[in-house]
Amino acid sequence: MKFNKGTHVNWSDKSAHGVFSLKGDPAYPEKAQTILEFPGGSIEIARTSEGEYWAHIAVDRDAGHITDGRIDVWNDHASLERGKPLMDPDISHIAIKITPR
Repeated sequence: MKFNKGTHVNWSDKSAHGVFSLKGDPAYPEKAQTILEFPGGSIEIARTSEGEYWAHIAVDRDAGHITDGRIDVWNDHASLERGKPLMDPDISHIAIKITPR
């Protein structure tokens, strides 16, 4: 599986993290929803009936809050373009930092 620039694939110690892959293979269908919970929030990946995916990041209001974030565009991983439409094909990565309370 190939990951975008800025993901865990760039870490020097690949044994320091876990990877859970949703393959999108009709022969081995995954569940419609995969949820990762952590202190302060959760990330949900939901597969549509058309085989596309939604990624949802949720903050538990009582347990955490967003303290930083950025939207990256191809070939410029440190940029933040405020007001850039989320359907723009140049967007390659969205990051939100959630700090537990």
